[in-house]
Amino acid sequence: MILRPYQVAGYQWLNYLRDIKWGGILADDMGLGKTVQALSFMEFFKK
Repeated sequence: MILRPYQVAGYQWLNYLRDIKWGGILADDMGLGKTVQALSFMEFFKK
């Protein structure tokens, strides 16, 4: 899966929140690929 730069930023944000043990969400009203970002984040834990 190849992420666009703004999707990489969202993925990195989720990882940052995980590292500091905070919860968070990705939200926008523009259809910027939140599903792809979330799937990439979950794939990280599958490995």
